[in-house]
Amino acid sequence: MAWGNSPTLSSFESIVEGEGATVVLGFNEPDMSSQSNLSPSDAATLWMQYIQPLKTQHNVILGAPAVSSSPGGLPWLASFLDACKDLGCTIDFIPLHWYGDGVQNFYNYISSAHGEFPGYPIWVTEFASTNSDPTEVASFMTASIAYLDTLDWIERYAWFGYFRDDDTSEYSLLDSNGNLNELGTIYAAYPSN
Repeated sequence: MAWGNSPTLSSFESIVEGEGATVVLGFNEPDMSSQSNLSPSDAATLWMQYIQPLKTQHNVILGAPAVSSSPGGLPWLASFLDACKDLGCTIDFIPLHWYGDGVQNFYNYISSAHGEFPGYPIWVTEFASTNSDPTEVASFMTASIAYLDTLDWIERYAWFGYFRDDDTSEYSLLDSNGNLNELGTIYAAYPSN
């Protein structure tokens, strides 16, 4: 994944080629000032300069910038796609991020994204329940994964995240020793992820 207009962006193509990557995600949450922090038009320009060559020269699959689930995320993505139309960007799929509470809120968000961008498959590349009750988080995970598996427009999904429990959230998948915790065991048992 590219970050923003960082100094490493100029070497992104050689990094991707050196890793043998076949899929690239666009900028990380460019709609957020604390993340990639790019305007849609700047992101489209950078896309054509640094990311589009991965498709045209290396046949890499390109995921759009992964916007946050904040109120400005999907509008930012729509503006980016509009800017891309004029420039000729290739977008193969839409990656989404979602953090919040309530399985219906998650369903509403991904359905809204699909409704706004129906011509693209969706990858939910980061999602998690931010509820402080571990039972609620496990219930959210079980229900949301079962639901995602029924949607033909969701190509892939990934829970956030595979990191050690540090007592700051209930959604980590590892215990403090780096082994799967109860939530990690539930997630790992699903065959489609």
